[in-house]
This record gives sequence, structure tokens and C-alpha cells, in this order.
Amino acid sequence: MAEAVARHALVAHFQVPDLRTVGLDTASAGTHALAGNPATFEMQTVAAEIGLDLSEHRATRVDADVLTNASLVYAMEIEHVDWLRSLLPDAPVGLLGSAAIDDPYGSNLREYRRVCRAVVEAVQMRVPEMIVLAG
Repeated sequence: MAEAVARHALVAHFQVPDLRTVGLDTASAGTHALAGNPATFEMQTVAAEIGLDLSEHRATRVDADVLTNASLVYAMEIEHVDWLRSLLPDAPVGLLGSAAIDDPYGSNLREYRRVCRAVVEAVQMRVPEMIVLAG
């Protein structure tokens, strides 16, 4: 969801359909993702409620190659930051929000909505950093 929120915000800011035209790209990868799995029904539901379509999303697991090729990497929890830095100590990794954002997996829609609000707020805080990358 964070990647979709960020992509949406950046596309709106730059007013382009493809961020690569301004030198940016976004991607999503999880520390415990089951590669190829779709977003949960609950995540797709709350994303749709804010105008995002996650129906085509498929999980990807993060690895050192992903980190090597990234200019910025945001993690949801400090444990994820630590794990990512164990893969690549100089990785440009930071916490997405000002505090950890728990994974709602297995929770009810109310919890997914709470997490969605936290993700949107955190992404809005980080968008200026992403815009700078476009130079």
C-alpha cells in the first residue's frame, strides 16, 4: 500500500503518467513476503476506499540486489530497517513514518483502515524527499 500511495502522490505532483519520465520509479518488496501472492482482500478493500487499485499487486521479497539498486528504501518497522541493513550495511534505508507502522496482516478491516491512515500520513511526510531524487 505504501508504494501505491507514494506512486499516486508522485504522479499527481509531477503530472505525468509514468514516473520514469522524471527519473523516478517506485517498487514494493517485503521482508517476509511470499513472492507472487496478491494483496489481501482487506488491503485491496481499504486501498480501493482511497482510490487505489491493488488488484494487480504481487508480493516480492526484498534482497540485496533490490537494496543495491535503490536510492531510497522505507521500512515500516525498526526491525525491518535493522534486517535490511544486515543485508547491505550502506543501504539507504529508513523508517517510513515517525514511528513504526504495524503490519495488519490477519486483522480486521478496522485495523487495516487504521494502518492505511498511518501509511498515507507517513508517505505524505516523505514525498518531499522523493521529489528531490527527480532533481
